[in-house]
Amino acid sequence: MYRLLLLIFIILAVPAHAQLTKKQIVTGFVDSLYSQTLKENRQIWVHLPDARNDPANKTKKYPVLYAFDGGYLFNSLVGMAELLSGSSSCPDMIIIGIIQVDRGRELTPTHVANMAPFDASDTTFAKTSGGGEAFTTFLEKELIPYVESTYLATSDRTLVGHSTGGLMVINTLLKHPGLFKQYVAIDPAMWWDHQRLLLESKTILSRRLLSGKTLYLSLSNTLPGGMSLTAAEKDTSIKTLHFRSALQLCRLIKKYTQKDFTFRWKYYPNDNHGSVALITAYDAIRFFSESNTRQ
Repeated sequence: MYRLLLLIFIILAVPAHAQLTKKQIVTGFVDSLYSQTLKENRQIWVHLPDARNDPANKTKKYPVLYAFDGGYLFNSLVGMAELLSGSSSCPDMIIIGIIQVDRGRELTPTHVANMAPFDASDTTFAKTSGGGEAFTTFLEKELIPYVESTYLATSDRTLVGHSTGGLMVINTLLKHPGLFKQYVAIDPAMWWDHQRLLLESKTILSRRLLSGKTLYLSLSNTLPGGMSLTAAEKDTSIKTLHFRSALQLCRLIKKYTQKDFTFRWKYYPNDNHGSVALITAYDAIRFFSESNTRQ
């Protein structure tokens, strides 16, 4: 009986001990700051590179990647950055995931009454739209200074955004080009407000104010089945509006290409609007690293 009780004790004790010795895998932590511009507390997710754990890097500063919609892009960006930096395909970097409170308000540069031409009856997302410029002021005057004074960050900054986040990436590049060095626009919603930013872009691009900047822009396959790029450009239906609007921006940028402005766009025929974010971020990070090496 004694041996039986001892055996039962050992069996029960081992899992309990194993549970106590497990360690969490941590990709980052939550930080926050109060915004005087937005009159609210703003949350960010922060990843610091593993290289900071080396005593030799105690005072070293790192470039920073800022991502709109940080709640869903953060973990994938951290994983890619650590993998690529470990293979010397990109530098070690700090990653800041910006947590959106209201995407309609924060990730659109102009106000609209509804989601026309897609759905004029949809007013939910549009109701608070048009706060993108105020949000950019928050980035410039509050978030960036906070990050660079708190986390040993350099002024080498990258901005990543998807969909309306991609729209705000383009808005920032065109209207506030000095804020970031690299820009990643993932399948941007250039159709917004009847292509207003797209229409403005020709004038802005012709001024040649993008010296020293780099843009990587992706297009996902949102086309009707089997439609080619050539056919999509000629199409005028609502089904191709999202794709055509982003492609038109690519054509404009190519037309007004500057020698000191680096640009690449890529169509991902095997990815939809949702899945394209991961592969775009990977390709963009590698592209930036390759571009910086050539400079």
